[in-house]
Amino acid sequence: MGGSPSPQRRTRRNATLATPIALTQLAQIAMMATDLAWIGHIGIEALAAAALAGMILSVGLTFAAGVISAVAPLAAQAHGAANTALVRSALRMGLWIALALWAPTPIAVLFERLPAFPVGKGSGTDHSFRG
Repeated sequence: MGGSPSPQRRTRRNATLATPIALTQLAQIAMMATDLAWIGHIGIEALAAAALAGMILSVGLTFAAGVISAVAPLAAQAHGAANTALVRSALRMGLWIALALWAPTPIAVLFERLPAFPVGKGSGTDHSFRG
């Protein structure tokens, strides 16, 4: 019998593949909730800034992931065709694109150019802990 697997078997296989992804998502949500709970003790402004920074980060990461997701199929196709030069080229270009998409954020934060991330003295942020 060379037919396709039964629906139960397919469901089990999909669940096996999906479980680590689902657990990762739940862990990220738990970390974000914990961060916001701790930051909430500092003050409303800090909580709002952290939530806004999280949303900005999410948008940037989603955009970057979408652009970089093209690398895997290109590299896989080249690997299937036994074209190692094209595999290397696809991976190298993916790394350069990832670097180009990632690099502006820490540079902007370093030079305090992002208004959502006030850092340092004179930024108007109260850094004292109010317990």
